Amino acid sequence: MAEDDLSEHKLFENTTTREQIIDVLLASLFSKCPREKEHSSRVSHISVRIAKQMGLSPETVETIRLAGVIHDIGKVAIDDGVLSSVSRYSSFAKDVLTHHEKWDGTGYPRGLKGDLIPLTARIIAVADAFDAMLCERPYHKPMTLEEAKQELLRCSSTQFDPEIVSAFLKGFAEERV
Repeated sequence: MAEDDLSEHKLFENTTTREQIIDVLLASLFSKCPREKEHSSRVSHISVRIAKQMGLSPETVETIRLAGVIHDIGKVAIDDGVLSSVSRYSSFAKDVLTHHEKWDGTGYPRGLKGDLIPLTARIIAVADAFDAMLCERPYHKPMTLEEAKQELLRCSSTQFDPEIVSAFLKGFAEERV
């Protein structure tokens, strides 16, 4: 019994192994639900657009791109400690783990509020919600682009950081011109 615990502990000490585990979990999520792969790709793309609109550094934009891809990895029941301990993901693990926090403090998992929520998580939250609004889900029909933009505005300052919503909508308007 003690040997089993030791073997499991040693398995997670190896960074390459931890990275491979996360890659396998993502592959599992995407194979079980191809919609999740498409959603993750769109969230990543939208998040990058927001980050660039906000004038963030190329390094931060890349972190946001990667975090957008893996933002829903928790759907395959990964332990927070595993994600945080993988060097390739550790820099934005907190961002992924907190993208369901809300600007007004009513989100989860920790009820963080305002600027206590990592910037990357706040960006992903807007991108994730916007994409979800435009896609058919078992619990709702897709919104039009205008309805989704209005919903983001309505939830600005409660669910979402108002500066991020503003940057997203400004970038959206500039792209449409």
